Amino acid sequence: MSQIEYIESQLTPLRKQLKEHSLYEQLQSIEDIKIFMSLHVFAVWDFMSLLKALQIQLTTTTIPWRPRPKASLARFINEIVHAEESDLNEKGEPKSHFEMYLDSMHQIDSDATEINHLIKGLEKGDSIHSILDALYIENCAKEFMRFTFNVIESGKPHCIAAAFTFGREDLIPDMFIEILKKADAKNTKFNKLTYYLDRHIELDGDEHGPLSLQMVEELCDNDPKKIDEVLEVSKQALQHRIALWDGIKEKIVAQEGRVPQAEKSPSKKLKNAILAVSIIIPLAVAILFSVKIEGFDLSFLPPIYASLNGLTAIGLVSALVAIKFKKIKLHQRIIQSCLSFSILFLLLYVLYHMTSDSTKYGDINGNGILESAEALAVSDTRGVYFFILVSHIFLSLVVIPLVLFTYKFAWEGNYERHKKWTRFAFPIWLYVAITGVIVYYMISPFYS
Repeated sequence: MSQIEYIESQLTPLRKQLKEHSLYEQLQSIEDIKIFMSLHVFAVWDFMSLLKALQIQLTTTTIPWRPRPKASLARFINEIVHAEESDLNEKGEPKSHFEMYLDSMHQIDSDATEINHLIKGLEKGDSIHSILDALYIENCAKEFMRFTFNVIESGKPHCIAAAFTFGREDLIPDMFIEILKKADAKNTKFNKLTYYLDRHIELDGDEHGPLSLQMVEELCDNDPKKIDEVLEVSKQALQHRIALWDGIKEKIVAQEGRVPQAEKSPSKKLKNAILAVSIIIPLAVAILFSVKIEGFDLSFLPPIYASLNGLTAIGLVSALVAIKFKKIKLHQRIIQSCLSFSILFLLLYVLYHMTSDSTKYGDINGNGILESAEALAVSDTRGVYFFILVSHIFLSLVVIPLVLFTYKFAWEGNYERHKKWTRFAFPIWLYVAITGVIVYYMISPFYS
């Protein structure tokens, strides 16, 4: 058994797992392919980085030029570079496969926002690791790329070649093309993607695949240590590819509203916990409001919990600015602070009302009775106050599950769904926070 045959035999279980992955069952429509491409594009891109790393290692890319000890390897890699970096698209124009993939994404209307952010970050000179930290994508894609660049940074040609060769783009299922053909019988709407897939499969099967295997074999040169390292890197590459497939499948399932074959129990438990909390909190507040504790003067609390609402509002706006500038970790910390402010507000608010009588709007003399003259004095603002108060209370109940589910999706790495829920959760949460301050300032003159 040759060294390549040995490596391939050891990788068979993982390759079988990848080939039979449940992701493929979820690819049922053009919308599914759009979601797939929005994450798969990162694997297409970092493939080129592996390729250029091999070119640097196996050919002379510096001046003055010098011959390399293995011209055959230089030829292999240059042939692959030629095809991958400057192939001809469906119009006969020279383009890299990555650029062809991007064109396909634009034609099919797949979201290319984050991959464009990555390219812009590179153009600015940012490090790849800082760019990855700032990307608003699922962790599976980030970890996939981090693994790639860890291998590149090892500087070992045989390891880079292993990550390049095994578990990459040779397993694109035929069903992709079948879906496209059904959706676009005339081959005009998605012809770029069809061409890309046909071309890529053709090259991988007929040219690049065999060349890559030869390259790995020559780089190992029957060295047992190198063979072991190649095998380990190849296993990790396949495992990261499987994890990427897992993440894409979860995103498709979540976005399309499908019921997954086996929903993860932690996620399901968290969902049930959020629903329970969303019911328990309003009931608990209502019950506690009916409880009166005598002998405590907590009249100093209203300006404090009103300030907490103010801090929440400022925090929410700051979090929005942070995410606009791709400061994801800062955004996360601010949102966590806002959650803390809101929880503390609720506790102090309930505590105050358990120890103090409710204040009536317009009760100027503070006797707990709204007299006719008092009602007349505030008649112009009383309706406004109650509108703000009622909307504040109602939306404060609505916002609980909205915020918690939005946070849950971000925590799970389901950023697409997180962004959709944020469109509703953010303005409502901000409204509740701001109106909390307004309600306080309107009622504060009447505190006894």
